[in-house]
Amino acid sequence: MVILAATGLAAGLLFHSRIVFLAALIVGGIPLVLQTLRGMLRGEFAADIVASLAIVTALILGQYFAGVIIVLMQSGGEALEAYAMDRASSSLEALMARAPKVAHRVRGGDVDDVPVEGVVVGDELLVRPGDLVPVDCEVAEGTSTVDQSAASTASASATTSLFISPPCRSRGRWPTLGEGSIKVASTILQAA
Repeated sequence: MVILAATGLAAGLLFHSRIVFLAALIVGGIPLVLQTLRGMLRGEFAADIVASLAIVTALILGQYFAGVIIVLMQSGGEALEAYAMDRASSSLEALMARAPKVAHRVRGGDVDDVPVEGVVVGDELLVRPGDLVPVDCEVAEGTSTVDQSAASTASASATTSLFISPPCRSRGRWPTLGEGSIKVASTILQAA
């Protein structure tokens, strides 16, 4: 839709043709207006109502150039919104795929691998270098660093390191980067 509106705008400007503007307005604007009307019937009211009213008004008043500009702005905004949603969904799916499935529970000197869902408040867990911190916890013993970039707004290429040692609290799903293992006490009933 964006390409259609942009092409119609460019062609109309190039040929100084109201007919081209009218065609671009009708072909690009009608689907946007219909989409807005369907949304209104479902009880969804947003800024696209104003854009649809402006498109219809431009058509009625013969202001085809202005109408094409509005179609371009509306369809461009929708395209950017769809792109942002796709990126956010992809990032969330990648984060969920990285979620730890196993925790290393320490009991009586033994270390057993247990499903993260089996961790209960107070369990002592071992987090080795390179492991993801499986649950929200409090560091009980040892020191290490964790990479917070996956769970923050830091860019994917930047690593935000945090030095952790007792009695530091940690949110789950951060990969450890340091050389040392840490023992942690889980502080929640659910996995991070």
